[in-house]
Amino acid sequence: MEKYREQVELWEAIVKLVRAVNRDFDKGLQKIGISFMEFKVLDIIKKEGSLPMVKVVSEMLITKPGLTSVVDKLERKGLVKRERSLQDRRIIMLRLTEEGEITWRTSVEIYKTMVSEILQKISPKEMNTLLEIIRRLSS
Repeated sequence: MEKYREQVELWEAIVKLVRAVNRDFDKGLQKIGISFMEFKVLDIIKKEGSLPMVKVVSEMLITKPGLTSVVDKLERKGLVKRERSLQDRRIIMLRLTEEGEITWRTSVEIYKTMVSEILQKISPKEMNTLLEIIRRLSS
């Protein structure tokens, strides 16, 4: 029973950490008018270039309706453009607008700063150990 309690305590600590980090990222990115989820979509599009919405769904582990809501917001902000695929008109492609590119660059700098602030609390050795454990747990 003691092992179970320790496992639950660890799991709850992980969940609490993820929520806290996402909340902090949201606060940091609010300065430029986007959420963490919107940043992740911009980041995937930037890394992949123009890509189908379905690919973003699989990259983010988000539902299609959830992604549609995020893309709607990004499109209203002028950061993303939806376009029909030239090869298959049923496929909706996403690409960054010029304003989206600018916002992405700014958001990456905010993201890098926040990640650095969080991870400076642990040593490089602890970071490597933690990364190894997380990779094992997520495989």
